[in-house]
Amino acid sequence: MSQGCGAPWQCEACARAVVEKPVVFCGCDGKTHAETTIGCPDFEIAHDGACTP
Repeated sequence: MSQGCGAPWQCEACARAVVEKPVVFCGCDGKTHAETTIGCPDFEIAHDGACTP
C-alpha cells in the first residue's frame, strides 16, 4: 500500500490478512484508524501509528 497524502494511491497486490491485535494507522483524513484486516485499506494512509494533534 502507498503511504503519504496526495501520493498516487494504490493497493499493492497482496492478500488481506486478519490479525488479532488492531494495527493503527493515521489516515489522510486526520483520524486514527485501528484495523484488524490489513493488506489493502480502503483509505489513504498518512503514516503508520496514531495521528498526532
